Amino acid sequence: ATQDTFLYLRIALELRPNLPPAQLMLANLYEQLGDYKQAIAVYDAIPEGGVFYRRAQVRKALNFEALGQKEKAIAQLDAIASRYPGDATALITKGDMQRDAKNFAEAAETYSAAIARTEPLSASDWPLLYARGISYERAGDWDKAEADFTRALKLEPDQPDVLNYLAYSWLTMNKNIVQARDYLEIASAQRPDDAHILDSVGWAYYLSGDFKAAVTQFEHAVELMPDDVTINEHLGDAYWRVGREVEARYQWQRALSNKPEKEVAEGLNAKIAKGLPAFTPLPAAEANAKIAPRPQVP
Repeated sequence: ATQDTFLYLRIALELRPNLPPAQLMLANLYEQLGDYKQAIAVYDAIPEGGVFYRRAQVRKALNFEALGQKEKAIAQLDAIASRYPGDATALITKGDMQRDAKNFAEAAETYSAAIARTEPLSASDWPLLYARGISYERAGDWDKAEADFTRALKLEPDQPDVLNYLAYSWLTMNKNIVQARDYLEIASAQRPDDAHILDSVGWAYYLSGDFKAAVTQFEHAVELMPDDVTINEHLGDAYWRVGREVEARYQWQRALSNKPEKEVAEGLNAKIAKGLPAFTPLPAAEANAKIAPRPQVP
C-alpha cells in the first residue's frame, strides 16, 4: 500500500511539481520509513509563502531532531518563529522539544512566548497551558504550574488529563485531598481504562489507608502499562501494606529494571532492602472523603 501511495504521489508531482499538499504527504511517507534526509529534501522543495511552507519548515525541524541534530532543529524553529511573528506553531514545537529533553525552565519560557502570540486563548488552546504547567511543575515552580492547570480547566472544563495531573500533584503534596478525589472521579468516569488515571485513583485509596482497593487499581493500571516505573512502584507499595512482601519486592525490582532516574532508583533500592516504614494515615476527615469508584472492566 505504501508503494502504491508513493507511485500516485510521484505521478501527481510529475503532472504538477509544485503541489504542496502532495509534497507534504510524500515527505510524511519518508518520515514513516525513517528516511529523514529525503523528507527534508521534499520539505525544502515546497515553495515559500502560505501555510504549507510554514508547516513544512516546522516538520523539517522535527526531522533534524530525529537525525540527532537538536541544535540545528532549534535554530530552524527560531528562524521560523522570527520570520512569522504572528504564528505560534514553531514556538510550541520548540517548547515540546525542550520539555522532551527535560529542559523544563527553558520550555516554560518558550511556551510563554507562544501563549503571548496566541492570546486571547480559546478552549482549543488548553494543551498549551497544560504543557507549560507541566514544565513549571517539573522546574519546581508549583504556584505557576497550578495557575496554568486551573486556567486550562476554565478553558476546557473537566479535561481528564489536566484533572488527573493537578489532582495527583495535590495528592503527592497532601493538599486539597477532597477536591483532588472529586477531580479524579470526573476523570475516571471519562477514561475508565486510562492507566495514569487508574494509578492516581489508586494513590488516593492508598493515602486513605484502603490498601486492598489501591491494589485493585494498581493491578489494572499495570496490566495496561506494564513498563511504567511509577505504577509498578505504587503496586509494590500497596502489596507491602497488605502483607504481600515478596510480590512487593518483585514490583519494586520491576520498576528498577525500567531504568528510572537516579533519585527514584535510590528510593526503590532502599525499599527492596528495608521495605516500607509504618504507614501514617491522613486525618480522618480526609481519609473518609469521597474517592472515585473503581471502573467496571468488561
